[in-house]
Amino acid sequence: MVYQSLEFDLIVYAPYRSVEGIIQDMEESSCGFNDDDQVQKLKHSALMEVDMIMLTDAPLLLPPGQLALAALRRGTQVHRVVDFDRYLACSLVTVLLRIPFQSWLNALMQLILA
Repeated sequence: MVYQSLEFDLIVYAPYRSVEGIIQDMEESSCGFNDDDQVQKLKHSALMEVDMIMLTDAPLLLPPGQLALAALRRGTQVHRVVDFDRYLACSLVTVLLRIPFQSWLNALMQLILA
């Protein structure tokens, strides 16, 4: 009612595309999973979790990418489809290896000294 009187538009971005993007990355990366049945189960469980997330106030507070990661992690924990933590760890290592060692070390030192 307040938003209408102020002529305010509220836009909420849903994490459905982010879930599909992360799953596509899992399929394409060396950290991912090649079993199509496993990937479809993961996608289905994650989308069920996104449906539940969309009924809360989380889409108003967090960006879609974070919601998608939470949905994928929750979906894998509840339905025991794949080891999502293994994928995240492998992806982190892959990203860190792309960064030149000296700049990575400098960033780490700044975090430690901060």
